[in-house]
Amino acid sequence: MTITPLIVGQFEVRLLDKTNPKELEDVQRMRYQEIVLEYNKDNLNEKGTDYSPYDQYCDHIIAIDKETNEIVGTYRVMQKHHVEPLGGFLTEEEYDITVLKQSPYPILELGRAVVKKEYRGSIVLKLIWKFLLQYVEANQIRFLFGTASFHGTDPTVYQNGLAFLYHNYLIDNEYCPKAIGETSGPMNRLGLAEVDPQKALEEIPPLIKGYLAMGAKVGDGYFVDIPFNSVDVFIFLDLLNFNETFVKRLIK
Repeated sequence: MTITPLIVGQFEVRLLDKTNPKELEDVQRMRYQEIVLEYNKDNLNEKGTDYSPYDQYCDHIIAIDKETNEIVGTYRVMQKHHVEPLGGFLTEEEYDITVLKQSPYPILELGRAVVKKEYRGSIVLKLIWKFLLQYVEANQIRFLFGTASFHGTDPTVYQNGLAFLYHNYLIDNEYCPKAIGETSGPMNRLGLAEVDPQKALEEIPPLIKGYLAMGAKVGDGYFVDIPFNSVDVFIFLDLLNFNETFVKRLIK
């Protein structure tokens, strides 16, 4: 399905051209520079790219600075038919999403959200979100999901933030997945009365706060992703129950 590119000022946002191998390589190189070099220097490689077997099957939203012809932002999106050759979604390595996959509604996994450091104060992320909503509408998506990260691999550093999410934003229906694997653990080590709200809000990363403002909920449990040096939580957004006012203001 063709979605018209979004052009605002010097920026163009569109889907990656799958017939152009260089565009995918540019995306992987940018992800390497902005994720691996910045957050996980133990995962360096000689090629200097953030390779994933999922990349060739899914869609990539890309933001291009037309003045430099450079990809400056990206968001990877995966529908059910994208991951059939691979046997499942990337999120399934960390969470049991069996019930969500059985939903009669179209679902979309979000991942690898990256904006180049020098463009993070610009409108690039806003434009990517605006294009994402066009993509969602064109494909009649009902549920958005994926994982979002706290930096580092020690969940105790974020015990207030994790417990705050659990007690206030836990998915309250059958689609709530549980974290799996040896590095998973409970988010509610602190009871509701024990949580320091101020510390919690200081610990929760801006991206997760943004998802919550849109109306997102979280799954049950965290997962420590050692290769990516992160503590991950499951994020879920039902587009029939999201904060439409906030989203409209976000993309205005």
